[in-house]
Amino acid sequence: VHYLRHLNSLYHEDYINSLDNLRRYFDY
Repeated sequence: VHYLRHLNSLYHEDYINSLDNLRRYFDY
């Protein structure tokens, strides 16, 4: 369970970073 939670948090952070990159991309 802990392992899955860790993967989930990694995926979540990656998702947030992707959104951030998209926002940055549309800013320019």
